Amino acid sequence: AIGWCAFDYNTHKDFGSGDRICYHGVMDMFRLPKFAASVYGSQVAPEKKVVLKPVTFWARGERSIGGVFPLVILTNCDSVSIQFGKNEPIVVTEKEESFSHLPYPPFVIDTRQISMEKIGAWGMRWEDLTLTGFIDGKEVAVVRMPKDPVPSNLSVVVDDSKLNKGEKDVSRVIVSIQDQYGNTLPLADPVVSVEITGPARIQGPKVFALKGGSSAFWVETNGTAGDVKVSISTPGFEQKTIGITVL
Repeated sequence: AIGWCAFDYNTHKDFGSGDRICYHGVMDMFRLPKFAASVYGSQVAPEKKVVLKPVTFWARGERSIGGVFPLVILTNCDSVSIQFGKNEPIVVTEKEESFSHLPYPPFVIDTRQISMEKIGAWGMRWEDLTLTGFIDGKEVAVVRMPKDPVPSNLSVVVDDSKLNKGEKDVSRVIVSIQDQYGNTLPLADPVVSVEITGPARIQGPKVFALKGGSSAFWVETNGTAGDVKVSISTPGFEQKTIGITVL
């Protein structure tokens, strides 16, 4: 299948959700992946990249009447183990039969493999999730999701820390709010402020709100060599500063 399209994009008033943006992309306009991106990404050979992406925010009320079943796990691993809190892991080796035509079908976890009693009745027990992927019996990936996520880290990641002065050159900076296990908090939407010094500028506004817990901006060179400092701040966290060298 080919999806329309790779990235969300600006459009006119007759499309989109009333904000002149089409959200059709498997990634947003800042090239940050949505769940759909892992549908495609999970079909790559694991020798190139191991993919283990549960399609969940691991929230107790995520589904009607509570719980997360059916839980889709997009992966190129050949088996996964699911552990609730400190309970014994449950190993699942059978992938979803209706997607058997794919090189790497997803796992779809529901009451066929795990009873509701194993994870606790609604309104009662709820545990952290530890999801482990295996290939040929060897552990290759682990994802942990907390039962009670809290904003724990302001993450700032720059794509390229060295840029060229002799041409228009840019680097993307990704800002996200993460929980205690390093997952992006999808409902975190604080306002972020950006300050820059040195021979470069910020493309776009210097004050913006995160969407889905994350956003990004670009730093653009101005033709002069030197050191660039970019500081990112949001209420509740210590300011983060990154460096970019323009050569």
